Amino acid sequence: MTTPTLEGKPMLYPTTPEVLRRRRLVVAGIATALLLIAFVTYAVLVHRANSRASAVSNSPAAVPGGSTPIAIVPTVFPATMGPKADPLTTPEVIKPEWFFYVSFRWLKLFSLTFAV
Repeated sequence: MTTPTLEGKPMLYPTTPEVLRRRRLVVAGIATALLLIAFVTYAVLVHRANSRASAVSNSPAAVPGGSTPIAIVPTVFPATMGPKADPLTTPEVIKPEWFFYVSFRWLKLFSLTFAV
């Protein structure tokens, strides 16, 4: 299996067109749901503001279920952190700098109590 490249450089997180299409669909669905929630909340607030018998404040929290959909969205669609980590390989990005090499080598050669 070859590593996917972009402009000659290897891609850090290669994705297939199917994965990208699925992500776009999820983002579009969430955006549509949030716009619908905002529109319904606005319509309810306008209706309550124009109503003579309205004794409830016009804050969005006063709308039944006003903040509940916003709390449900992250529960249904949790944020992902990317691919699973491989404990046997260290990415180049987080390898230690040169000035830590002596300390790390010292800790490898001697026991912890003697080295410290």
